Amino acid sequence: MTRASLGWALLLAGCALSHGRAAPGDAGPEPPRSRPRWRAIEAGDYFSCALALDGVAWCWGSNGSGQLGVGGGEAEIFAPRRVDTDARFRQLSAGASHLCGVDDMAQLYCWGSNLNLALGTGDEANRDRPTRVVARSEERRVGKECGVWGGGG
Repeated sequence: MTRASLGWALLLAGCALSHGRAAPGDAGPEPPRSRPRWRAIEAGDYFSCALALDGVAWCWGSNGSGQLGVGGGEAEIFAPRRVDTDARFRQLSAGASHLCGVDDMAQLYCWGSNLNLALGTGDEANRDRPTRVVARSEERRVGKECGVWGGGG
């Protein structure tokens, strides 16, 4: 974890920083414009995400596999950025380079590295934005036996 990431983690956790600067020449952490209030924080390898009380997820740090959920293009983001989704999360959980969250409708979303099929999306592609994960039991198919497969019936 870089000093800037550590500074953000401490700030988001409600801890005071003893120095105004994270590193020489670095202005240090600045809070997001709307100053959200925080419910929880999760950290993976070289990235962190915080969950605001309103259910909005904010992430910063390394974005090499899309684990910040803000789209591709930037390898690192040094200040919290809102995750690119309209979902409002109740819970977040970070892996080494991926994140999953449960929204206020009890739907599961995952994004970031799909190494070892960690995202549960049914393929091997990384995701740079939250992607809804559908469990097999949610799929319903009518087979030749005239029954319903998976999820009941």
